[in-house]
Amino acid sequence: MNTTISIKELQERGILLTTGEVNSGKLNIISGTMAAPFIETLWELSNNNLDVLNRFYIVISGLYKQGRESEAVEVLHLLYDILDMDYPDDVKLLCSHSEARSYFLFEMLIDIDEIIQELIPDV
Repeated sequence: MNTTISIKELQERGILLTTGEVNSGKLNIISGTMAAPFIETLWELSNNNLDVLNRFYIVISGLYKQGRESEAVEVLHLLYDILDMDYPDDVKLLCSHSEARSYFLFEMLIDIDEIIQELIPDV
């Protein structure tokens, strides 16, 4: 992917500000709209198995903490495919920018953890 075109498109989609900085508000919105349907689908297809959700969280957060963010988003994308869910174009695009990818994963992990915590009383 051409870096110049990628940055321009990231700015056009609001993922990056015109200054080149990550638009944290936009990434928070993307993460928030992705996390709930994803976790709910994983929850349902795992027959409400909290261990599945926790293992998923441990894997993604472990990759993130080790700085293996590209691998973390690949795992996320793979699970979207397995769950037959559409992986958002904005996420595909933001993954080409290391800072945007990192911040997106940071937000996604917070959202996922909150959703899992909300599910715990239901178990």
